Amino acid sequence: MKTAGIWGVGLVAAFLLLGLWVRDTTPWIDTEVADAVGTTYFNDQTVNVLTDILGPVFAIVAAVALAAAVVVMWIKDRNWEAGVLIRCLVVLLACRTLSFFKEVFGRLRPRVYPEYAFPSGHTTSVACVAFTAVLIAAWFSRRALPW
Repeated sequence: MKTAGIWGVGLVAAFLLLGLWVRDTTPWIDTEVADAVGTTYFNDQTVNVLTDILGPVFAIVAAVALAAAVVVMWIKDRNWEAGVLIRCLVVLLACRTLSFFKEVFGRLRPRVYPEYAFPSGHTTSVACVAFTAVLIAAWFSRRALPW
């Protein structure tokens, strides 16, 4: 457990350092990609649907699903499973809060947009849900598939 805590602190520190490094800048690669894509995408409707699904809503739906699973586990008197899911829910919510640092870093986008670019809310949502899924699989696989 101590090793996991050290890794966690190290990764948050790396996140903060990266954010400070890219603060108040728009790297040339961002501008190049934005110019290459142009002002319209291959299908605006598809992009809008994917943006809505994989944005903050993705993490919210996952958090609600985890909370519901915790309640179900408690009702079934499966306290170990409920405890694991609570821990994973805390991790999910903690990871998702990283996107609230946009104002701290103030990284501009290559296009006019009302919010800052770093950290990306969409990337944060998908990454924290995926990481939480890995944690759930790791916890339950140890119990379901003992060596």
